[in-house]
Amino acid sequence: MNLLEKQILYDMTLSSGNGCQPIRCHKCILASRSPVFEAMFCGPLDESKEIIEIPDIEESVLNSFVRL
Repeated sequence: MNLLEKQILYDMTLSSGNGCQPIRCHKCILASRSPVFEAMFCGPLDESKEIIEIPDIEESVLNSFVRL
């Protein structure tokens, strides 16, 4: 069982914004998979919110991305 499934050591939460279950995840993993998340967490944007809502994405797509 991995860290995502155990829901331990997470440092942020993603939400698809349509009332679906939020996904607890890890900034370092997201930043390694996406230049957008890397810019949000490591660049001048420096996103410090604990919950990030992405309203234009289906919950299943968000889950798939996080679990890659």
